Amino acid sequence: MKIARYRPLNSEIERVGIVKNNSIRDLTLGYASLLTNKGNSHAYEEANILASPSLHRLIQTGSSAWEVIKAADAFIEKSNGEVKGPEGETVTYNLAAVKILPPLPSLSNKIISLARNFVEHALGTTGGGPPKRPAAFLKLPTSVIGPEDPIIYPSITQQLDYEVEIAAIVSDKVKDIKSSEALGHIFGYSIFNDISARDQPDQVDSNFFFFGKNFDCSAPMGPWIVSPDEISDPHNLDMITRVNGETRQSGNSSNMARKFDEVFEYYSRDNTIYPGDIFTSGTPSGTGLEKKDGSWYLKPGDTLELEIENIGILRNSVVKK
Repeated sequence: MKIARYRPLNSEIERVGIVKNNSIRDLTLGYASLLTNKGNSHAYEEANILASPSLHRLIQTGSSAWEVIKAADAFIEKSNGEVKGPEGETVTYNLAAVKILPPLPSLSNKIISLARNFVEHALGTTGGGPPKRPAAFLKLPTSVIGPEDPIIYPSITQQLDYEVEIAAIVSDKVKDIKSSEALGHIFGYSIFNDISARDQPDQVDSNFFFFGKNFDCSAPMGPWIVSPDEISDPHNLDMITRVNGETRQSGNSSNMARKFDEVFEYYSRDNTIYPGDIFTSGTPSGTGLEKKDGSWYLKPGDTLELEIENIGILRNSVVKK
């Protein structure tokens, strides 16, 4: 199943919806209708807890979240999507009638991004293989944008780059997790674009804010979260980047040097991982940095399409500041 943060175009209120083909079904109102149909006199109250319109609170409900989502979807499906809210509210929208928001649970969540985690990319960028440990850096959640949002070309760089990555969203509060248990604590998967300013001397200057990875619009994410039962193996997914229709990256997550389970175990040692925290996979070869003549770096006017098997397509365009 696919869920997304969204808001109707005529509203500023954010919701969580179930994505089906070209439509999105409001989770909270759909579940409230299900409870009302069962004679529950507190349908709204329970729906706002169990099927929260806040993605962060929904993930915090734990393992029951996807069961609630599936129950609401099945109830709506029986009516061919014609279910209304308990007070006649619209439940099903055409995707064209809503704004899909980035599937970022909250601004308090950590984004832990793997570095040089694909062998060919590591060889093409540094001349050496992947690090001997699961090396990562932090991305600011305030840098996240959603599908179709513009990537504003930053003034700090002349070498703006792209990286298609898998985002694994954590479902539980855990610490010192074993690798054998790690994937059981993943809420779902999405697409992540690690936009990078390649000409920033962060590492040379020991600038651990890492300007090269953290600026507005440097973390496009989306378009939705896919449930783990639709991703039989997160370590065997095709990953593609197209710029203006030209394929630049074409790889598979089977080439991750460090898999999500090992990464999860490593970064949860003595460190609590919270619901909604995000791990990103690293990227395959084909980035602008690897094109030695510099012709693959992004320019205002470029359109990026990042596609990951069984998840979808994340599309953004670069605009002048």
